[in-house]
Amino acid sequence: MSYPVSPSPILTFLDANGDPLSGGTLSTYVSGSSTYVQTFNDPAGTLNPSVITLDAAGRASVYLDPDIVYRFVVAASDGSLVMDRSGIYALDDGSFRIASRLTSQDGSVTLVQGDGVIDLSVSDYVTSAVGTETARAEAAEAVLGDRITQETTDRTTADTALGDRITAEETA
Repeated sequence: MSYPVSPSPILTFLDANGDPLSGGTLSTYVSGSSTYVQTFNDPAGTLNPSVITLDAAGRASVYLDPDIVYRFVVAASDGSLVMDRSGIYALDDGSFRIASRLTSQDGSVTLVQGDGVIDLSVSDYVTSAVGTETARAEAAEAVLGDRITQETTDRTTADTALGDRITAEETA
């Protein structure tokens, strides 16, 4: 059997300050329970340890069984809870589904949706992210354009007033 990638093949977790969760741990369970369930280090099915220790950059390679709905529990190196989310599972086409409210801790992807089921492929995510950034850039460009127009108008008004004053002084 081939195992599809989890939401990202290399998951990266950060602490509350945005620093990598170096030495933290990821434990995986059956969604909504404390029953341990296996994850994989690669698509061929090499098993991850039951508790995955994050590297110095807060990363781990995680592939999921598409027939299992997972609960991810992430802890700091001191054992304090960072994240506990259920309803995470992979689909055979390489996309993933999040069946509950999730805010990713990976520092690059934040998915905050309603409590419904979300289907999101990597392509959908990239398209969405590009669309969002394009809209932001267009909005910033519009604001900047408005500012430039206002500055030009103000400058023209000031130049006109200065020209009128010079003309008035020359004729006086």
